[in-house]
Amino acid sequence: EIEAAMPEITASDIPCAAICIAYPEGRLHRVNRLGSLWRVHHARFSDCDEAGTWSFPENKDMEAKAIPMTRGQALDILDFVKEFPVEIGTLYVACFGGISRSRGVAAGLAAVFAWDDREVYAAGINPIDIKIRTK
Repeated sequence: EIEAAMPEITASDIPCAAICIAYPEGRLHRVNRLGSLWRVHHARFSDCDEAGTWSFPENKDMEAKAIPMTRGQALDILDFVKEFPVEIGTLYVACFGGISRSRGVAAGLAAVFAWDDREVYAAGINPIDIKIRTK
């Protein structure tokens, strides 16, 4: 029912924010606003190339229309990050598979803001572990 589980965020964690990416017609992530979670940004786009060809998951219903991330969505994500209070230290990014959408968004943000991107490439294929330190 829910496309990805978010990590458990507790009061002992450093302040954080989250970006949750759902399929265009999928359910939005349910995120508990607990502990140090400052804010959540939700986006909807498919795992596909700019031509709208599905790339993940392999068993996805190919009859469903694949919708790539738009320039407007990318700008919305950038605006979300630019609004971070100074104390935000971790950004969690989640999608269904943790392979292309969340990892692509996290890698792009790390490049734009000169964040340490080791976690993005070392996390394997677990969407709840994709996080980057913003400080």
